Amino acid sequence: MTLAQWIGWLACLGCLSATGRLRAEEPGTETVEALASAAVPSSINWHLGVSINAISTQNADFDVEPLGSGEHLPGSLKRTNYGPSGGPVLLEAGTVLSRSLVLGVMLDFGSGLNAITIEQIGEKGFKIEQSAGSFAVGPRIAYLFFPEHRLRPFVNAAFGYTKNPSKQLDQELRLTVYQGFAGAGASYFLSPGFSLDTSVRASYGIGSGYVDSGILKNASVSGSVYTVLWLFGTSGWL
Repeated sequence: MTLAQWIGWLACLGCLSATGRLRAEEPGTETVEALASAAVPSSINWHLGVSINAISTQNADFDVEPLGSGEHLPGSLKRTNYGPSGGPVLLEAGTVLSRSLVLGVMLDFGSGLNAITIEQIGEKGFKIEQSAGSFAVGPRIAYLFFPEHRLRPFVNAAFGYTKNPSKQLDQELRLTVYQGFAGAGASYFLSPGFSLDTSVRASYGIGSGYVDSGILKNASVSGSVYTVLWLFGTSGWL
């Protein structure tokens, strides 16, 4: 299913939800209280969301140990992506425990069209440039403030297991990372069942893997990585 189909599906669910919940009133009898209450998601049990990348940046510091050498070479990795094609697609699904609290799971996947550059490995100034992919899954919790308003700030947190494979021609870099995520943003409810969302998310993780490129053959890699993303998307509240 394409991203456009996901967004259209969520919008359809939101419209159906809104139609089922709004009470019919005589024309011209709407009050301020009635209009405000239309933004409150009563009897909502589930949340489904999809977000895409606007801007993301990733930095890592690690040690590389060439196979059988016993030598540890310091290295760094930097990557900046712009737009939906350069970052992950984030899917969220959860149960609404109250008007403010959501508990669920996140699924984060995508690939970067921009190149990864390992700025340095030891004193060799060795570089690798290639496309990169990622896949993360883990539990997520979110809290929405001002549930009686259409515009609702929120905070969220998650823990993820991330696979980050990259391969291009004879170069390969594979990492497995355990990451913690924290973020803040806002949702604007166009109806009780549909919202537009934007957020900033930061993560930090530690992991390991290997690099196979040029003079480095199956060299083990271990280190830490942090990422900052600005996301925008939509949600359905069922």
